[in-house]
Amino acid sequence: MGTIQTAWGLQAYPIRVEVSTTSDWTLVNITGLNDVRLFEANQGENVICTNKGEHITIWVGKTQYDETRTGAVIELVAVTPSSEIGIQIQKGYVGTTEVNIKAWDVTHYARILKVVHGQTLGDPAENRRIETVGLPALVQYSVELIETPDEPPEVVAAYYPWYSGGGRHWGETEGDGASESTHFPLLGMYDSSDQIVLERHVEEASNAGITAFASSWWGIDGYEDYVLGKLASISVENGFKFTVLYESIRDEPLDTPEKVSAELNYIIEQYGSSPSFLTWKGMPVIYIFSPGSQSRDEGFWLEVQDQLLMDAVLAFVPEEERVQYSAMTGQSLFYMGETDLKHKVLAIAEEEGAERASYALKLLQSEGKLSIASTGNSPSSTPMPPKEYTRTTPNA
Repeated sequence: MGTIQTAWGLQAYPIRVEVSTTSDWTLVNITGLNDVRLFEANQGENVICTNKGEHITIWVGKTQYDETRTGAVIELVAVTPSSEIGIQIQKGYVGTTEVNIKAWDVTHYARILKVVHGQTLGDPAENRRIETVGLPALVQYSVELIETPDEPPEVVAAYYPWYSGGGRHWGETEGDGASESTHFPLLGMYDSSDQIVLERHVEEASNAGITAFASSWWGIDGYEDYVLGKLASISVENGFKFTVLYESIRDEPLDTPEKVSAELNYIIEQYGSSPSFLTWKGMPVIYIFSPGSQSRDEGFWLEVQDQLLMDAVLAFVPEEERVQYSAMTGQSLFYMGETDLKHKVLAIAEEEGAERASYALKLLQSEGKLSIASTGNSPSSTPMPPKEYTRTTPNA
């Protein structure tokens, strides 16, 4: 759960409640929340989660003596809660019920209270256990609510600008149909690059409540890239928005982060400055088709992200002041000459590319200087005296 944006600089507390139980019935009440603005519940079988505004309840009801584990995870934002938040657990005779209260800590939820109820307490009909957590335990996890104007949601439609004369993506004409098209358009077998066609499509989309096209894109300087340039201009003229549906399954596989990041960088540089390019919270939006195909996992896309970030930073550095490599060997830094890196920005494409030189890079960053004594043989194979090589730190 990220920063919550509503109004007036109020302090708010993103909280996660995790309930797990093997009891045949359980009732959990979380009190003292005062004002719950957002509430999302992921609940298991036989579980009901309710937001009462000032407090929340989690009810688990199973058949008698059923010890099957179930539970719920609730994420909420409490605004100006009481000085104490109360956790009240009631349960049946069998099994145990565990409640974890966690608060959002910038990148993850940190646990601030754990309550386990596994015995009969007091009145057997209620079997109640009560715990509290004080507001001071939450203060360090608060976020500020800020006022933002309400913006209508974007309605984005996939758009395929790959049609042209000569049957490209249409196939053979068969009466009022085309062999490669499920439906025959009112405009006939049109050319996607036709100005009138593009204007008509944008107009019809707008009339239908669509606010943006995600235009299918197959590579730099391809046909779809050519059409995208026209769509960009028409979108600006008509108050419409556009972005790219990045086609990641190609005949020539996009099998390295460098290939993908180079194309995404091109898209952002070529079209991202357009006032009609689709954004979210000020950042450009690009849709990626089938990101997990062709053996690309989460790690692959994290490398793409890192490459894009580095490229964005380097864009602010004059070309003559930066040195870029795909990889470096373990001793390459020592033999690059006295002034090669001085007052320069050193950029290495990927973490793996810098792995062999990681020790030297760490020393260079911490000490600001590297030196090595190396020896060799003369042309007559006579050992030569050691020679010292020194390297001073670059800017980054």
